[in-house]
Formats: sequence, C-alpha cells, structure tokens
Amino acid sequence: MDTFKITFHIKETNETIMEEACASNANQAQQMCETSLRWKGYKKEDLIVEKVEKLTNENVKRLIGKREDFALAPLAQRTEHRTSNPRVVGSNPTGGTLEKELTDERRWSRYMKDKAREYFEAFSNGHMEKLGELYAENVSLKDWVSEHEGRDAVLAANESLFATHKVDVKVNSIFGDGQTVVCEIEILLNDGSKKENLLVVDVLVFNQAGQVEEIRAYLGSSN
Repeated sequence: MDTFKITFHIKETNETIMEEACASNANQAQQMCETSLRWKGYKKEDLIVEKVEKLTNENVKRLIGKREDFALAPLAQRTEHRTSNPRVVGSNPTGGTLEKELTDERRWSRYMKDKAREYFEAFSNGHMEKLGELYAENVSLKDWVSEHEGRDAVLAANESLFATHKVDVKVNSIFGDGQTVVCEIEILLNDGSKKENLLVVDVLVFNQAGQVEEIRAYLGSSN
C-alpha cells in the first residue's frame, strides 16, 4: 500500500482541497478521496483532479509525526488538551474543531448506513451489476451455512440464490460505528412452493471507497 496526496479543484466554490489516502494505486486513492469529499458535502461533478502525488516514506513520516501524538492520546487527554490550552480552545493540532470532528463522524456514519441500505435494496432486487459495484474485490461472506472469498465467489453465491428464490429484505434497525454497520433484517425467501422468513443480523464492513469488504451474517430464527 502507498500513500497518495490528491489535489482537487472545486468548481462550485473555486477552492482547492487536498486529500490523502492509502491505496494500492493512484486510481483507487482518487476514488477513496472523492468518496471522502462527497460525504463531506461536495458534489462529484464539482470535483476536478489537479494533481496526484505519491508520497515518499519521508513525507509520510512527517505527516504521521504531526498527528500521532494527538491521534494516539486517550480521549480524556485529547479533550483536556482542547479545553485547557487557551490557544487551541475547541480545536486539535491538525487544525480541526471538536464540533467539525463530530459532524464529520456523523456524516461518515450516515454515509455508511446509506451504503448498507443501498446494498440491501440491490440484494432484494437481485441486481447483480449493482452488487458487483458495491462489493470490494477482496470481499468475504460468512453466514450460518457457507463461506465465500472474493467478489466473483460472493456474486456466484448470490446468483445461485436468486436463481431459485425470490428474495425480499426488510431492514428493521441499523447501527453504525466507523466503517462497520450492524443491521437487524428480515429476509423473506420464496421458492414458488413455500415461503420462509429469516430473522438475521448482518455485520457489514466497508472500505474507505464505500465498498463492502466483509459480510458476517448471523441467523436468529426462521419460520
């Protein structure tokens, strides 16, 4: 994995913004940075890439050095730092504010929940193309009957299910924590001769590009 810094020009506001991402290549880094800016409120059509830089080890060390003391400090210590230092009241050493951090965290959580709902909608509709877009290449699936590794294997498992059953997913509740979303769902399976209702808890783990990297499904009950 390499670290990339990408400079964007925002058409609507005529501003320049720099984003960083760790990725295997520049295209993946650009996608991750665009996703980050979109959940911050920017429109995709307004993002123009001006410059893509692959950072050297020295650049990365310098960036980490600016942040590690703050990022690795206990929460109580970080809170104390914000409130006790008169020069950085309500702020952190990277220049952001506590309010902004909380807002960004909520936006990220909301974005992940929206991606989870998008996934369940595609699954309910048997939309293989959309599922292929939502799955990361290294996605893994583990449920109460089988395990699958990789996008092709997971898509094949989905296609096998859709070939024999009509599937309808109802999301009862959804909880987000960072890039992990936990969903209480009901899955109605209909093979034409009988119907089965499954109560399931799905744990979805997303990458920074908003793709599903891991699915863990736990069966609660069926009838």
